[in-house]
Amino acid sequence: MLPWVFGGVMAGLAGAFLSVGQAARFVPEMTNGRGWLAIIIVIAGLWRPYPILVAALVFSFLDALQLQIQGIGIAIPYHYMLMMPYVAAIVALMIRRSRASAPAMLGGPYARE
Repeated sequence: MLPWVFGGVMAGLAGAFLSVGQAARFVPEMTNGRGWLAIIIVIAGLWRPYPILVAALVFSFLDALQLQIQGIGIAIPYHYMLMMPYVAAIVALMIRRSRASAPAMLGGPYARE
């Protein structure tokens, strides 16, 4: 039961960070598709913890990089900068599609032992 509690705590902290730390208030659509990026990170990480950590760091780096590029004033429309993590996610799925098989019990009915 401990991993489920840990997962819930981490999800709650992520929501608190988005609403308080980043925007200072609740804004509709503040996640901007980050939930889909989380799913893609797990798939690109081949369902293993350390590759998932690397994938999360890569996508986080791209998200931070687009903010930095916008801040220094490079003459690229900001819409293209906002697309960087999502384009990288599509590329990661194209590269990892053959090896990223889901666990066998994923989606199966839960049977309490």
